[in-house]
Amino acid sequence: MTDRIPGFSTLAVHAGAQPDPTTGARATPIYQTTSFVFNDADHAASLFGLQAFGNIYTRIGNPTNAVLEERVAALEGGTAALAAASGHAAQVIVLQQLLTPGDEFIAARQRNFARLYAGLAPLEEFFILPQATKGTEPSWFGFALTLRKGAPFSRHALLLDLQEKNIGTRLLFGGNLVRQPYMKGRNFRVSGSLAKADLVTEQTLWLGVYPGLGEAALDYMIEALHDFCLGAPRVAAQ
Repeated sequence: MTDRIPGFSTLAVHAGAQPDPTTGARATPIYQTTSFVFNDADHAASLFGLQAFGNIYTRIGNPTNAVLEERVAALEGGTAALAAASGHAAQVIVLQQLLTPGDEFIAARQRNFARLYAGLAPLEEFFILPQATKGTEPSWFGFALTLRKGAPFSRHALLLDLQEKNIGTRLLFGGNLVRQPYMKGRNFRVSGSLAKADLVTEQTLWLGVYPGLGEAALDYMIEALHDFCLGAPRVAAQ
């Protein structure tokens, strides 16, 4: 019989998994164990020394995770894959391999933030600029801009203009959380008017301060915002 190359759908269901040799079960079980048995001291030493493949501790990897990783690698045509518990964990794993001493990852974010702040300070009549909490020196994740009441343009118009100029933006995560779909029909207590939270939800956006951004890219962002804010009158923010 000619061997068939499995297609994407077959790989999505079966790649990385083998039938259980004892029961013949086809589906991969969820291994709810924290630890694994070693054959002897030499076997344990070879596993911890990364000289042999196998399971050591479930936080490092377990058979269920291994099937997921092999399946993703097969679907993507890769050699191997690594599953992480969160997006941030995945980012840290990647960055730790790419960064070297002297890259000044945090300093670069702070430097980019400072350049944006200096360049956008003349536009404070339109925006509330971000401020660090007193006594802190944060590694900024982004540069938040909040439209002031009465600004001669809407957030939507600004977002569209920046998008047309290939400047990436995001809406600020959070804001007034009670307006999130998740909260619909739930019982909760509200303290105060939540006016500031509403302001963040409705009028805040942020720009990136990625360490790889150079002076030319930051100056381009600053110039684009100046051109937009000081151009022709637009629909005012509510």
